[in-house]
Amino acid sequence: MPSFWVPELNTSSSVLSIADAEFHHIVKVFRHSVGDVILLNSGTGVMANAKITAIHKSNLTVTIENILTSPLPLRPFAIGFSLLRNKNDEVIIEKLTELGVSNLFPIESDRSVRHASKNTVERFNKTAQAAIKQCNNPWLPQISAVQALGDAILSIKSAGYTPFVCSEKLTGTWLSQLAINKDESPCFLVGPEGGWSVKEFALFEELKIRHISICDLVLRAETSAIAIGAQWLMMSHL
Repeated sequence: MPSFWVPELNTSSSVLSIADAEFHHIVKVFRHSVGDVILLNSGTGVMANAKITAIHKSNLTVTIENILTSPLPLRPFAIGFSLLRNKNDEVIIEKLTELGVSNLFPIESDRSVRHASKNTVERFNKTAQAAIKQCNNPWLPQISAVQALGDAILSIKSAGYTPFVCSEKLTGTWLSQLAINKDESPCFLVGPEGGWSVKEFALFEELKIRHISICDLVLRAETSAIAIGAQWLMMSHL
């Protein structure tokens, strides 16, 4: 069953009050009633089965029946992606969250058609919150502020990731051929609809960022992000 996002849930919780959007989803959308057991999700590695004990006009009360904790992923990965038109970047957020991505780094690249607004990251976070509820991912990915490529690479490295560029232009190494140490966490960089610019390829070369191939065909940007996430998920479990 899908879970409900309750960020205040922790390992010491015994009784919680749920209001606002999650209250509406539980009572009005899923039509749960007193006595039903629902699954709560903190987004910070803690989930819980909880029984609804009271429903009021604008909130409900639950009693925690058992706590479920999940460790951080042993082989975390991140995606750096260019902003895309038609909300296709939200597809990246949703699907990569379902695949268990740990960090997301939105980028305004040279050929980005869309530019960030004041609520871009807020909207991305809401998309990720909806995704963890749907797939019961106990870890909400951390989404950084939108940055230019050079600044994003600095943030990626500061967060402990090794960047790899997904290139549609230069032949790279397939993921299965990539020598990544077990204590090394990759961040795969995916360009915009028009691809990386000459200036950006020069930056990758200057910083000695390795290229990686995803497919023999030319993929849409959102497909590239999903494909490399799925490939890493498979490889990290071998």
